Amino acid sequence: MSITYIGSSGDKAVMHDQFQPMPEQNEFGVEVLTREVRGTVATCQSFVKSLTHGLPYAFAGVNFFLQGWQAIADPVFPGVRLTYKGFKSGAPKDKSRTESVAMSANKGATVTSGGEELTCTKDAQYIGHQTTYDYFVTSKPDGARYSAVDSSLNVVYLNSRINVTDSTGKTTTYVGNAPSDVATALSLTETDTTTGFTFERIYGTPYFQCQDVVTRMLT
Repeated sequence: MSITYIGSSGDKAVMHDQFQPMPEQNEFGVEVLTREVRGTVATCQSFVKSLTHGLPYAFAGVNFFLQGWQAIADPVFPGVRLTYKGFKSGAPKDKSRTESVAMSANKGATVTSGGEELTCTKDAQYIGHQTTYDYFVTSKPDGARYSAVDSSLNVVYLNSRINVTDSTGKTTTYVGNAPSDVATALSLTETDTTTGFTFERIYGTPYFQCQDVVTRMLT
């Protein structure tokens, strides 16, 4: 059975916190604080109408700013769950993390050998590398900042299979060494590609929280 706190004097004119807020630091280094407040139906309706993104809330010496809110339905004492974000000492420093990921690639080509047209395909499994960059900017970004993996590691092949089909429909499979002209036509290039970019405005502050993902892959 849950208990709803409505004030020591039963004050119906204000919303009441249901627990002591406890700020937590998220993976980006931002302080996040959650409040749950409840009151009468009329008080809650009025309270919700007063909410705006960026509304300040001071707690434990840190200025937090309202990012969003969610209604809590109850016929007697409805409530609102409020989410705030703030910084103890400005925006966190940029950071990055690199991990290895299993990937696959395929390529097709038509090769003419000895006057015969060959249909060739290559399927490869390999270990690529991916760097995730977290950073903050003070104006709305129009694209990713980073385009290279933060590592000197090369792609590592796990296995590769080449299929060559001649004009009669006969298919020969090569695991390892294929004819040089086929191997050249189906060669894969190690490339760094930005595969992810997201950003989020932090209301009440000048900051946008950004994340870029750059992947070293075979193309």
